[in-house]
Amino acid sequence: MPKQLMWIIGVAVGVMALGGVLFYAQPGDEDHSNMNQVANGASLNLNLDPANYDFGTISMKNGLVTKTFNVKNEQTEAVELFELYTSCMCTSAKLKIGLTEYGPFGMLGHGAMKMLNQALAPGQEAQLEVTFDPNAHGPSGIGVIERTVSLKSDSGEIASINIKATVTP
Repeated sequence: MPKQLMWIIGVAVGVMALGGVLFYAQPGDEDHSNMNQVANGASLNLNLDPANYDFGTISMKNGLVTKTFNVKNEQTEAVELFELYTSCMCTSAKLKIGLTEYGPFGMLGHGAMKMLNQALAPGQEAQLEVTFDPNAHGPSGIGVIERTVSLKSDSGEIASINIKATVTP
């Protein structure tokens, strides 16, 4: 067999092997389209005020925008808040319970995941500060964006806040 043909076959096998590794290394088929629900259909019973917020039209040149949301435990038992995360690296969140601030928290799977592990007593309120960076996606990140910030309990229940903005250059 000619040397050139063996070299081409070797490269082709290497490319196919690399393709196979990349195929199997993909993240799972998790459906994050409805972050308010878990497998059993339960959602975390927290009052999120507001649950949706539209920053309106924001300019990349003006930088970060921030909104604070009120979070209240409406249950008769304490809620163990296990995780706080965002749907994109362009969004971060901090949670303030009493005088203590936790975070910032970001997107799952990007960097070390910080665990929240804090309890919210019955009737207790907290403030969730959400920051969106319109520059995070560069010039291709203009137009309508929609992001989600999620609080997850130790039992897997999730409560989410949705933000929206129209980004201009």
